[in-house]
Amino acid sequence: MLEYQLRRDGYFRKQKEKWYHTRFMAYHSIVATGAAKNLTIEKFLPLDENKRKSIMTDSMKEALAKAREIAQKQIDGSGT
Repeated sequence: MLEYQLRRDGYFRKQKEKWYHTRFMAYHSIVATGAAKNLTIEKFLPLDENKRKSIMTDSMKEALAKAREIAQKQIDGSGT
């Protein structure tokens, strides 16, 4: 059982290292194009499970809810 746990921990550690590399490459490709200003790498893609927070503002949430309502009306056939 201990061997399994050690292998599991090693696997997840290796996966997290890959995610750090992927995040690094994606972040720097966004920053190089000038698309993201004043955006830290942690805000771009947080990898620490304890620090994950939503970056959506209230206005963004309202706009999303409105878009969902419109889409649902179109799906139901009343918005075509």
